[in-house]
Amino acid sequence: MRKLNPALEFRDFIQVLKDEDDLIEITEEIDPNLEVGAIMRKAYESHLPAPLFKNLKGASKDLFSILGCPAGLRSKEKGDHGRIAHHLGLDPKTTIKEIIDYLLECKEKEPLPPITVPVSSAPCKTHILSEEKIHLQSLPTPYLYVSDGGKYLQTYGMWILQTPDKKMD
Repeated sequence: MRKLNPALEFRDFIQVLKDEDDLIEITEEIDPNLEVGAIMRKAYESHLPAPLFKNLKGASKDLFSILGCPAGLRSKEKGDHGRIAHHLGLDPKTTIKEIIDYLLECKEKEPLPPITVPVSSAPCKTHILSEEKIHLQSLPTPYLYVSDGGKYLQTYGMWILQTPDKKMD
């Protein structure tokens, strides 16, 4: 059995949360319009397991899911900053001070070289929608709060990258 790498593999991140009883899969139909946001807010405020919405109104069940609260606090027994620690490849019991110290140390480290993956074996090529089959407005992106400016896609990035032109760190 291979060792899970939640810092680099999203599916591993999901599996680690499952293994730690820190994920709840929601399979009943949920509306991305405000309902997803309300459930995520309750999970954030109550330090509940991360909700994984598997059945979004208007979306293909096998193609789109939403993971809520990927960096939310959880119970102290599990390591309250454990999700953030997992994103960084650290032990889930790592304290927030240790996480901050680790991030500050990273500024001085050499970047990892890229790994080239052949197109034929790239996981992102598993599901391909042609141009005529997709429209951005058809994605089940959540509208989180009544006063928001619109729908949000990928509001919490798990990886921090420098821009190609190196103008923004």
